[in-house]
Formats: sequence, structure tokens, C-alpha cells
Amino acid sequence: MMSIDEQDAFWTEQSDLFGHAAPSGPQASYLRFANLFQAYSARVMQGMLRWRHSREGLVEAFLAALAHATTAAEFLSANPIPNLKNPWEVFDFPHAGIASFLVLGETDQSVLRLVPSESSWSAMSKHQTYFGFETGILLLLNGSSVGPGWNALIAKCSADPRLKLTVDTYSTYRLLLERPSDASLLSTAEANFKRRARNGYYSGGAEIHGGGPDNAHTIDLLLEAIKCRIGVSKPLLSNRRQ
Repeated sequence: MMSIDEQDAFWTEQSDLFGHAAPSGPQASYLRFANLFQAYSARVMQGMLRWRHSREGLVEAFLAALAHATTAAEFLSANPIPNLKNPWEVFDFPHAGIASFLVLGETDQSVLRLVPSESSWSAMSKHQTYFGFETGILLLLNGSSVGPGWNALIAKCSADPRLKLTVDTYSTYRLLLERPSDASLLSTAEANFKRRARNGYYSGGAEIHGGGPDNAHTIDLLLEAIKCRIGVSKPLLSNRRQ
């Protein structure tokens, strides 16, 4: 098992490796776009590791992650990828938008334009629903509302017992945004995140969601962004400027 120092160095190496890779061949544009998400994820993991273990440089890690997200959005605009229907399935732009809110207190419009529209949520597969849920939270963070698409996501996931924690997690997030003074909801959200350590669905998912053993070295990034929105804490950059 790697030490915390070794993990930190590993995420730097991964970000540099994927961020600077220059694929060639007929799939070069797609691979470059996918690599940028790996670079983003590595820096997010590094930022969460530093946060969880009270290490210096967490803001720098998150800013580096956001730079990869901006690069990906700009790359996609300049290099349309044939047959790529849902860019957010390759690069999780909803997550990047929430990370941006946590760091800056707002989300770049170039990222917001690349999240799935609410009209698409009802047609999502069960394995795509978290993109819809993330987008719903992102919209609420930025002062917008969500409509019946949210209920469609809840209904789809509620039909599968394996996704109970997903339903509990996002239902609590939304309630917390609607009832920020309810301290019990904050405690429930924190407990839900800890449950990911032993949850099969989250354990098999992306590392940035804190499932399985990654739970001990990550934070609930969405919850931290929500705490900024409801006034429990402030965006990371505003804290550093004080």
C-alpha cells in the first residue's frame, strides 16, 4: 500500500502523463479528450487526498483539475468528435462544474453548456443517471431549478435495490439545498458518504466518487460545494484570499 506521500506523487504523475499525451491515428481527438478527463480526475483525487489528510496545496490541485476541464471544453469546441453523442459520458462535465463551484463559487459557462439537458434525463440508463443527478445539483448550486426530470431519475434508480444509496445520497443533497437550516440533513449526507466505503455500486465506480478503499482518502466534493451554497463554508479561493 502506498504512503500518503507516494499517493500524492502518483496523482501528479498521472495528471502529467494524461494531460500531456499526444495520441495519433484516426481516434486521436477522442483519445485526447478522454485523456483530459483522466488528467482532471488525477488532480481531483490529489486535491481530495490533501484535504482529507490536511496537506498543503489542495487549492492548487483543484485549480489544476479545473484547468483540464476548461482545456477539454475548448478542445471539444475546436475539434468536434464524430459520433460522440454525449461528451459528458467521456468527460464528466457536471462533476467539473460542481468542483468549480466549490473552488470559485461559480461555474464556467463553457462547462455548463456541456452538461446533459434535463430533457435527456428520463432516457438515461441506470448507469448514466448519476450524470443527471450531478447536473441537477449543479443547476441548483447555480441558482436554477430542476423539474420532472429529477423525479424520473429517482424513479429509475428506486426500481433497483443496488442503487438505494444513490437515491438516498442525491435526495439528501437536494433536501439540504432546500432546507439548509436542517442540521440533521447535513449529518445524514455525511453518513451517506461513509456508506460508500462498503457499497458495491460505488466501489465499482470512478475513484472521484469515493467508493471502496478510496473513501478513506477522499471527501464528498458535492457536499462540500453544497455547504458553500448554503453558507456553512466558503469557496476555497475565498478562504485563501482572507
